Amino acid sequence: MKTNELLTLQALKFKKELLSGQNDLDDNAPAWMSDSAEKTRNICAFISVPMSEEIDRLCSVLSISKRRFVELALRDMAEKANGVIEGVGLTNVISFTVGQVPVDEA
Repeated sequence: MKTNELLTLQALKFKKELLSGQNDLDDNAPAWMSDSAEKTRNICAFISVPMSEEIDRLCSVLSISKRRFVELALRDMAEKANGVIEGVGLTNVISFTVGQVPVDEA
């Protein structure tokens, strides 16, 4: 292991210890990003076998659950999509469309 990798690993371990039990979102995060939602909904999707195997492998290597992996992936995609929608000036149109994740307006 290279020196920089070792330092990064140790710094991240220390950060994890310090932040354990804390939410990974900042205070300005939209409500839909919350992990502590009172209700949950099942999202079912068929994916290719190679993709499923890769997700299994990554979850194992990273020691995280598939649910957490998928939640983070969906959160990341929703953030990016909302940023693009806002960037092209469609914030008001999309926030009133049924079935879309609303963009919090400042």
